[in-house]
Amino acid sequence: MPGDLPRVVLDTNLFIRGLLKGKVTAPLIDAWLDGQFVLVTSPELLEELTEVVARPRLRAVIHAEDSDKLLELICRQAVFAYPLFPLDGGPCL
Repeated sequence: MPGDLPRVVLDTNLFIRGLLKGKVTAPLIDAWLDGQFVLVTSPELLEELTEVVARPRLRAVIHAEDSDKLLELICRQAVFAYPLFPLDGGPCL
């Protein structure tokens, strides 16, 4: 992972809009795939994305192959961040 690339966290909504070929978000995902930034995510965000793409109303408009491919790419290429404290406590909550 090149140290000079920006690190970016993308919300689940951005991935969903990208899968729907949104004008703004599809190029954002393409930029990540082209290596213009390092994607940072967490197990919790990946779990949320997995749950959201499985919803029936989204399955009707997002091909399973597309969402499966995206999830696989995230698992293989993203940097995973883990909280220093449990999400249900700690000095920030």
